[in-house]
Amino acid sequence: MYIAFLDEAGHTSKKSFTVCGLTAIKATNAQKLAHDIEKLRRSTSAFADTDLLKFESNSAPKDCKREVHTKIKSDVIDTGVAVDATFMGYAYFNQASFTFDSDRNRLFGFNTLIAQFGKFLEEKSDYGVVIVDRLDLSKKSIIGLKSGFDYLKEKFQKGNEVGDKWRKHNRIISFSMTCDGCSHLSTLNDILTGSLMYLVNGTNPTARTALQDKLEKLMWKDAAGRYKNYGLKMSPTDRSKLDSSISAEYDLLQSFLNSKYGHT
Repeated sequence: MYIAFLDEAGHTSKKSFTVCGLTAIKATNAQKLAHDIEKLRRSTSAFADTDLLKFESNSAPKDCKREVHTKIKSDVIDTGVAVDATFMGYAYFNQASFTFDSDRNRLFGFNTLIAQFGKFLEEKSDYGVVIVDRLDLSKKSIIGLKSGFDYLKEKFQKGNEVGDKWRKHNRIISFSMTCDGCSHLSTLNDILTGSLMYLVNGTNPTARTALQDKLEKLMWKDAAGRYKNYGLKMSPTDRSKLDSSISAEYDLLQSFLNSKYGHT
């Protein structure tokens, strides 16, 4: 059995790409991961029990120095590697839609990652549960759902809409919602998803490359060790009908991701 945590990262129209992330943990490793993250929190006096440990620098406690916060986030990722956690990310260039709709953009990302998790479970011949971070939907959104719970109910009862049919997630036995401060396990997914957000939207090439090196240790890969379309999905897959300026944004990101391998 696998436990998967699903979230989006700092999603606003000011960021070029919408980024979502899902981290899957073997249920038998969940207690160790939670214990190790708790141990990291207690390794510094900067974190009280009520303080959040997240990717965003402005979420750090007032007395937590920047270098301490950066180090503990890196250590959290290492704990994920140690328990063989698996990360899957999603990136969508916001201007690829005529109108920015945050709910539509992130829920398309959620749909993609839930489907990827289903494929992962098929590969493992196993089953899993999905826990989504607090999901508030705007009443002005075009998606037609009243609440995050309606979305989760749709995923369990109907699955993903593909063309004019619904495809059920037969290996996912439960969907639920959590919030900040309810589990150390969601800390790992927050930091991984935030790392992907900076990798995709950031401007410092050194920091981006360092984060890519970290993320690749956990990304789901194919048999040849490639994470494209496994650990990282960029939407839309077919970009032939997009404006050339928009396609160029995807090409630029793909070029950066490939640059460490000596090709574009």
